[in-house]
Amino acid sequence: MEAGQTLSVFHTRIINGSTGRGALLLDIPDSELKPGLIRLGYDYDRFSTNYAGTLLQLSGTIRWKGPFRSSVNVVIGASKPESFLEFGRYVSLGAQGSIRAYRSIVIEDYVAITHDCCIYDTDFHPFRNIRTGNINPYAIPVKIGQGSFISSGSYIAKGTVLPPYSLVASHSLLNRDYSLENVKAPFIAGMPGKIKSQGLVRLFEKDLEITASEHFAQTDCPLIVHRGIPSDHSGREGSFI
Repeated sequence: MEAGQTLSVFHTRIINGSTGRGALLLDIPDSELKPGLIRLGYDYDRFSTNYAGTLLQLSGTIRWKGPFRSSVNVVIGASKPESFLEFGRYVSLGAQGSIRAYRSIVIEDYVAITHDCCIYDTDFHPFRNIRTGNINPYAIPVKIGQGSFISSGSYIAKGTVLPPYSLVASHSLLNRDYSLENVKAPFIAGMPGKIKSQGLVRLFEKDLEITASEHFAQTDCPLIVHRGIPSDHSGREGSFI
């Protein structure tokens, strides 16, 4: 890939000055590169009246592995020289979203982060327990598994690990490794977040989206479709075109 190609991959609206001298990396095959692959500051979700664009903080490394889009008034940051932030393929970040890595945040393929969500691997400040004297680590890596859906207003704190196809309820606070519970496609809700059930996944298949739309235009009765974990993400991919 030539240097000139990289610039056309990014389509941006109002990027406020990046800080530091970090690195933006594209871990994408040359055959997949095209204009607008990485879209920053576009009002795709229509959840904001503030069109402030994107604040990109770049002291560490930010790596994209495929198509990405962010809405308006968002913060994306690798805040220290050693910080690492990675986005998988077809990841989206909604309006007023904020993602800041002090150590490491890895977001896998097909993750949707809706409006007003925060993902931080740090408390930003150290705290001391005056009874025990303990000062605990204030930055612990975060990982969000493939196909997860983070509903509006949720806060993902340091040390959080989400299994693939996690569904997070609105205004939840996540603060631990949920993969340790060995639950497939968990539904997580609350403050702090707890696994409430399992097996509820966001529709990604284009054919199912069309079928569901036609069905509910006629009735409010449930539509019964027996499929397992999604393997077809055509609906998700199509929304990025």
